[in-house]
Amino acid sequence: MVRMCIVENCDSNDMKILCHRFPSKKILAEMWLESLHLQGYSFEELNKYVVCTLHFDPKDYRNAESNYLNSTAVPRLINVESRMPLFSENVEEIAHQYEDDAEADANEPRVKNQFLDEILQEDLPLKSSISYSPYEYDILEDDDACIESEENEYEEEPESKEVKFVYLTNSEHSESFDETTKDFSDAACQVPEEGEEELDEFSNLSRKELVERLRNSQMEISRLERKLKNFEKIQSKILQNIDMLKCVVETA
Repeated sequence: MVRMCIVENCDSNDMKILCHRFPSKKILAEMWLESLHLQGYSFEELNKYVVCTLHFDPKDYRNAESNYLNSTAVPRLINVESRMPLFSENVEEIAHQYEDDAEADANEPRVKNQFLDEILQEDLPLKSSISYSPYEYDILEDDDACIESEENEYEEEPESKEVKFVYLTNSEHSESFDETTKDFSDAACQVPEEGEEELDEFSNLSRKELVERLRNSQMEISRLERKLKNFEKIQSKILQNIDMLKCVVETA
């Protein structure tokens, strides 16, 4: 069954030329009708009509060799006669039918961004391609159903492990602990002079083990400092007793 271009008085009706069905997405089909200044057509009856390739810009196609439209392609109502000399019967050269790209830009319909966004958000399944001969009157399947669905593929990035730094502090003996921490850090980075292959006792320890050793060292330092304070108290008492004995001896 031969179908003629829906645009009234289109010269392509006397030619063997590539034609496109109306898209199955209602919002895009309504944009086609609005751009072609067509009224009185219901969405349900549009499957009986086609639009020829003369009403599409080369950039509306997926590439120069493709017979299928992009997901946002919208035909435009233009002066078909002015383009006829520039049209080649070979559909494979359809991307070169414009002598001046400015002509296509001037006839580009203004489409609301929200309409395009809604169209782009819909997944359009890919149907099997239909072979086309430039010498036959060929009507392609719904272009929007033939467009490859564009899936945003994101490489899964490995989850970065959170490194928690544990800071051990002691308000009373922070200086001693800082020195001990520095000793442990320096020791862990040192390599024995006898050979690079020999490692010291800290090189094979995990971070958790090093932190545990630091904690134990802090506790040991605190314990020794408490002993030192007790010793200082005892020493002070002994010195006081010695002074008292000296006073008694001098008095006697």
